[in-house]
Amino acid sequence: GKIMSNLSDFVIKKGILKSYGGKGGDIIIPNEVTEIGEGAFSGCTNLTSITIPDSVRRIEEHAFSDCTNLTSITIPDSVTEIGEYAFLSCNNLTKVIIPDGVTIIRNSAFNGCSSLVKVSIPDSVTSIGNYAFEYCSKLSSVTIPKTVTKIGGKIFYQCSEYLTVKYYGTSSDWEKISKSDSWNYYEYYNSGYSSGWRRISDLIFFEELTPN
Repeated sequence: GKIMSNLSDFVIKKGILKSYGGKGGDIIIPNEVTEIGEGAFSGCTNLTSITIPDSVRRIEEHAFSDCTNLTSITIPDSVTEIGEYAFLSCNNLTKVIIPDGVTIIRNSAFNGCSSLVKVSIPDSVTSIGNYAFEYCSKLSSVTIPKTVTKIGGKIFYQCSEYLTVKYYGTSSDWEKISKSDSWNYYEYYNSGYSSGWRRISDLIFFEELTPN
């Protein structure tokens, strides 16, 4: 089961968790932490699961990048900021629940999370950054709320061939979203007879009603 990790495993300064030097496994971050600092767990291949306490408000860039054996993470609703590359290449992470206080999904936040199957973007989110879910090769189900006003480039590039995107709004709401030029690129195909880009716009379903 989960045991409280030794405080000596962590370097914490003024509430910012700077680094981790423990044995890994299933770890629980101490309650005094308010911010998981830049690169704090980057490359910790011995981590298998992480529980974040609700004292934490921010997860900085590269905080968990290349944690290749991380299979589960609990992010509390207190977290309002998830930095760029925060979970880059966490290729065994099967599930992540983005908390309902996050307003921006930063560039490449979940890039290369190649075991993620499903992502629900909460309706606190207004902006999805470039490459946010690029190379999430098993990602087959995404929901996007009507609150999103800005979408970056290649957000779903090279996701699962079975990807469907459900948007809780009308097609005219969708048209109003400001989108980067390459937002629509999904994968490049070359069958010998024809080649070109498969597009995200072919995979979108409009759901007028938001689920309760």
